[in-house]
Amino acid sequence: MILGELSPASLNPLKDKLPEHGGNLPAAAKAYNIPLSEWVDLSTGINPEPYPVPAIPAQAFNALPYLQDDFIEAVQGYYQQANFLAVAGTQTAIQVLPEVFNQNQSLPVLLPSIGYQEHKQQWLRYGSVIQLYRSDTAANMSHDIQQALQANPDQHLVVINPNNPSTVQVGLPQLLQWSSMLGRHAHMIVDEAFIDISPEGSLLSLPQSAENMLPQNMLPQNIVVLRSFGKFFGLAGIRLGFVFSSPNILKQIQQALGIWQVNGPAQFIATQALNDTPWQTAAKQNIQKNTQYTEQTLNPLMATFKVSPPLRHALFLSYPMSLTTALFIYNDLAKHGILTRVVGLDNERALLRVGSIDHLNMHATARLHDACEQLRLSAIGLRILE
Repeated sequence: MILGELSPASLNPLKDKLPEHGGNLPAAAKAYNIPLSEWVDLSTGINPEPYPVPAIPAQAFNALPYLQDDFIEAVQGYYQQANFLAVAGTQTAIQVLPEVFNQNQSLPVLLPSIGYQEHKQQWLRYGSVIQLYRSDTAANMSHDIQQALQANPDQHLVVINPNNPSTVQVGLPQLLQWSSMLGRHAHMIVDEAFIDISPEGSLLSLPQSAENMLPQNMLPQNIVVLRSFGKFFGLAGIRLGFVFSSPNILKQIQQALGIWQVNGPAQFIATQALNDTPWQTAAKQNIQKNTQYTEQTLNPLMATFKVSPPLRHALFLSYPMSLTTALFIYNDLAKHGILTRVVGLDNERALLRVGSIDHLNMHATARLHDACEQLRLSAIGLRILE
C-alpha cells in the first residue's frame, strides 16, 4: 500500500480511541470539534427513517409501568409467540444470561469471533471459559461449531443471526441441529437483532400450535431468542427488546433483572408500531432503497481504494479492507461530520461498517456525497492505493 504521509503508526492513536459501540455522537463531536447537530450518523445499523412517534397520553408517564394488555397483544401478534419477556433493550438480557445459565453448573461457551462484542464481554465478566468460532463466512461458522459441539456438547452456544457486522446468516435447520447437539444443561442463545427485514429466517417463524396462535412456545427448551425493537423501527432510544424462550428460563431472567423493565411511554409507542403493518411494509421497501443509495454513493470512493464489494445487510454495509485504510477513511469522513464504524478483525484487517442513509434527506445525502468525493480526490492526489 502506497500511503504517502499516511502510515499505520500515524493512525495508532486513532485506533486506540475508537468507540466501543456505534452511535456515540457526543464523543465524536468532542473529538472532531463539530457540533452534535451537524453530524450524519452512519455508525449504527438503525433504520434512518424511524417510526413516527404518536402523541403519548399522560397516563403512560403517570402510572407504574406494569405491562398493558394491548402491549402484550401487540407483541404476541407481531412476533407470533406467546411466551416472552419485555426488557429495557436486549443488552440488559445479555448482561444476565451468563449468571442465569451457570447458577447450577458452570459451562464453557462458544462465541463468534466477529459480532456484537457485548456477548463476549459479559461471559468473560462472569468468569466463563470461552471458545471463539469463525463467523466471517457461513461455511467457516458451520465447520467450527459442528466440530466444537462434537468434541464437547456440554457448552453454551451464542449465535448472532444475521451477524453484525459480517452479515453471515444460517438457516433454521442448521440452528435446530446445533440445539439438538447440546448437552442437557447447555443452551443456545440466538441474537436476532437484525432479522426483522426477513422474518422468515427467524426461529420465531417455526410452525406454531393451535391454529397458529399461541398457547405454548414451540421453541426447543434449550433455545433463547433475543429480538431488538429499536433497529427496524428506528427507535433505539426508547430501549426496548424481547426475550423468547421457555417459561422457566424467562422466569429466571426476569428474577435476575427485576420488575418494571419497560416504561409506559415505550409500551405505548411499541404498541402502535407493532400493530402498524402498512408502515412496516413501506419501511422494508424504504430500507432497501436507502441501502442501495448508500452503496451507490460509496462506490466511487471504494473503487479508488480498490476495496472489495461490501458484505450487505439491509440496514448496513461492511467493507473488508486493511485496518490502516479503514482508519484513514473513518477519520477523513469524521472530519466532515460523517460518522462510520471501524470493526477490527486483527492487527491488519478490518471492516468499515456504514449504516444506510435516508435517501430522501437531501441535506444528509449531499453531505455524504461531498465528503466521499473530496476524500476520493484527495486519495488520488496522495496515491493511496489498497
